[in-house]
Amino acid sequence: MAVGKKEKKPKMAVSVSPSKTPVAQPVADFNKLYPAWRVARLEMCDPFGWHEVNKSKLDDIRKRLSELEKLTWKEILIDQNHWNHIVQIGNLTKEARERLSSLRLDDLDEVISLRLSWAERIWGYKFKDALTLLWYDPKHDVWDDKS
Repeated sequence: MAVGKKEKKPKMAVSVSPSKTPVAQPVADFNKLYPAWRVARLEMCDPFGWHEVNKSKLDDIRKRLSELEKLTWKEILIDQNHWNHIVQIGNLTKEARERLSSLRLDDLDEVISLRLSWAERIWGYKFKDALTLLWYDPKHDVWDDKS
């Protein structure tokens, strides 16, 4: 060490208490959660756009989503699976798969279909703890359910 220079020692800005242990929040089981909706990705153009939804239909959709918010995802997708479905991307129509690709969502494995009426569906995908709403499908044209 050079003459007249002090030895440098690192200092801590915060002292750590050895008695504290980190607590991580466990990842919630999606099926036990109540639904939440994300609307930033709503498609407002053909082929499956929300631009065709009139005020009356929008009110019906709002009511349906509000009803679903009272149920868990297990109740929606498992107990009511004859109405609402998780659908593998490979089972979508060619047009739907191409649209996902153009939206840069072709890395998705599955999407979710929520029934509004006999033919009408809302489509979205899980992102974290919510369903990102994507398409309004009035004629059941997204899913190739005959395959």
